[in-house]
Amino acid sequence: MSGDKRASGYVISAPVVHNNAMGLLNDQKSVIVEAVNAEKQLWQLIHSKGPMNTDVQELYRKARSSYEEIIVNDHELAELQDIEYSLWKLHYKHIDEFRNRIRKASVQRKGANLENETLLEGLKSFVSEATDFYQNLIAKIRRSYGLPKDVSVSSGIGISRSIESADMGRCQFSCHRSLVFLGDLARYRELYGNPDAQDRKWSTAARHYLDASLIWPDSGNPQNQLAVLATYLGDEFLALYHCTRSLAVKEPFPDAWNNLILLFEKNRSYGLSDKAIFDFSKPSKRSTIQNTTVDDVLTEQFGIWPLMVRVMGFFYVKSSLEEFPGIFGSSISQLETLFSLDDVHVKTFLESYQLLDGARKGPFRGLQLVCVLIFTVQTLLESKSQKSSHAKYKLQPALIQRALASAYIIMGRIVERCVMGNPLDHSYLLPSILVFVEWLVEFLDKPESSEADEIRINAASYFFGVFVNFLNQLENMGCEFKSHDFAALWEDHELRGFLPVSQSHECLDFSTDRESRREYGDNHECEVRISRILLASMKIVNKPSGSQSLIFYEKMGRKIYAAEAKELQCKRDLEAIEGVSDSVGRDLLHNSPQNIQSPCEPTKESEVKSKEAIKYNLDVDRTSTHVEEEEVILFKPIVRYNLHHFKIFLLQLKK
Repeated sequence: MSGDKRASGYVISAPVVHNNAMGLLNDQKSVIVEAVNAEKQLWQLIHSKGPMNTDVQELYRKARSSYEEIIVNDHELAELQDIEYSLWKLHYKHIDEFRNRIRKASVQRKGANLENETLLEGLKSFVSEATDFYQNLIAKIRRSYGLPKDVSVSSGIGISRSIESADMGRCQFSCHRSLVFLGDLARYRELYGNPDAQDRKWSTAARHYLDASLIWPDSGNPQNQLAVLATYLGDEFLALYHCTRSLAVKEPFPDAWNNLILLFEKNRSYGLSDKAIFDFSKPSKRSTIQNTTVDDVLTEQFGIWPLMVRVMGFFYVKSSLEEFPGIFGSSISQLETLFSLDDVHVKTFLESYQLLDGARKGPFRGLQLVCVLIFTVQTLLESKSQKSSHAKYKLQPALIQRALASAYIIMGRIVERCVMGNPLDHSYLLPSILVFVEWLVEFLDKPESSEADEIRINAASYFFGVFVNFLNQLENMGCEFKSHDFAALWEDHELRGFLPVSQSHECLDFSTDRESRREYGDNHECEVRISRILLASMKIVNKPSGSQSLIFYEKMGRKIYAAEAKELQCKRDLEAIEGVSDSVGRDLLHNSPQNIQSPCEPTKESEVKSKEAIKYNLDVDRTSTHVEEEEVILFKPIVRYNLHHFKIFLLQLKK
């Protein structure tokens, strides 16, 4: 090969390395060697003299300083050698040594309390020093990349033209890891510094983890740590949500799957009443709720959320299919009880982070419920097609069927409660609906979305029926596509990095700092949210297959139809042709099928009109264009007309 290159005039030469560059490289290598040697001496000495020995502390600071020098001064070498991990391992092993000695001292009788107190004070002192170190390290990392003090590191690539994209990425990743370590240190401080478990405050640790996820949303590490905090609080549903978030990212956390299964196994150990058996043939049927008061729901404030964990756990751990109607029925009954309350109380119960971060407010529970549903469906489908390592849980078609039915039915309840809210276009449930319908746009392209079985068809028909009614309510209020704003909404920032919905984020602008968009309900955000829901609805209408039996556009009436009440529409259509004579019926029957156009089926022309409407909605120039009246889409909860039923009727008429 080298001969060919020489014949072509190419010259291969060794890279030129300047003396000063070579000298700098040698200096950095010597710093690494110095840090490694200091660590070796440290671990030898710490076992014999303990972590509080003066010589041990001196060696710790020497190794720490060497690692810090490389991280700040040689970004590429630090990345290549993963120096940040080595630095954290230095701290973690130190903390682990403290914990081991505390455990040993606690089993001794004489002087155990005194030694324990001394070790605990030493551990708290070490954690405090390490916390100060990492806070200073983040500031040094920012300065080393030239990031101004008043610029948020989470604002993304391109925040400063003087910083290259690759460098900005390194800066973000380094700060993200340091924030995770700060969160761990804050967690250890509460675990070992506060003996009263009920009095422990996790807000500092939570804030660091949340900031880390904001800076680097593709990492599952901070999400897993948030799940750990949720288990401390006994909030299983919040733990489930963050476990799923730690898995459904580009860089999943290695232990998150095991943590998820442990969570489900623990939840299964609780007793469950099987009085509420759900009838999947009647997905719209309500459970009986009598004299429900706020106090009744307060006593079961978290009852709905452990039940939702039980529902999701059914799809991951070995279960009997016969158990599911009881599990799902109990959860739906609790959800209906919750949704029977007024808007103020429902909104309160949808908060998630009161005990972790008081400043973090919003209807997170609803958004988290949608994410868990989507994640479960996606996991089942991927396991079926790819035969992943999770295949031991036998994610067979029956589970996929029930997972999809559960998603449609739960989302149907959410849509129905949203319609009851006032005002509808500012509902706290709209973010959840937007996320689900935008995910549906992509999901309906999958072959699994159109597989026919009674449970799934009933559930999907129920959801699309209430969804079209929801669209009709928006139309009655005069809501229409108004905004071309592609700025990320509250829910987009919250779910950034969540792979199942990443496609809907591709065209969004995340440059606006999320901290400045904490409120999900300001007027402009609500307007953008409604516009995106309408746009997603029209995309569903124009799906070439699968979804047409559930929701589609009809040109003559300028309406969107749902299949929920198809019997009613068929009856109306049949009444309209009662006067048809036998001869007319015979002529119709002899027509070829392709010449018979169902009055409610979408025509090619109507599909073109719909696509033109979508093209208008996505006008990147954001110009104001007048839409002709015939292109206006009205949302009405009517039905599709079934051509097969029409033929049968004519045959009966002929007889």
